[in-house]
Amino acid sequence: MNLGATANPDLRAGLLSSGNSRRRMIVNIHPEDSMSKSPSLHDNYVDWVICGHESVGYDVAAVGFPDLPEPPEINGYVPDVYSRKEGKILLMDVETEDSFLSEKNRCKLRREAFKRWEADDPETRTFMLGIALEEDKGNPNLHT
Repeated sequence: MNLGATANPDLRAGLLSSGNSRRRMIVNIHPEDSMSKSPSLHDNYVDWVICGHESVGYDVAAVGFPDLPEPPEINGYVPDVYSRKEGKILLMDVETEDSFLSEKNRCKLRREAFKRWEADDPETRTFMLGIALEEDKGNPNLHT
């Protein structure tokens, strides 16, 4: 996703201004990273999205963050981030470049489920896919 094309200027500003403001205790939600003492690239990216959404007034639910509620299941899948504000709902699913390339079928099924959800009410629902790239570590950007 190109931030310049984001339909919601408040969200765009929030994501751009959230920078590196890590303020959460992240529970590592990926078993393959369980030996790592530091949060994964995926989890850092999710944290960055949470901070951006909250900075512009969204109520946020996210997977793996003990101080936040869990997102609801949407068409059989749970998004990484579920944000609400004034009748608008944003879903954000985050993949790393490796998971996006190695788990194409799973990622495609999740994306299709979330796109169907968005299509049911495009005026109030937005789905975004974030790709966390190693080169963005510490300074995430949105990619699709």
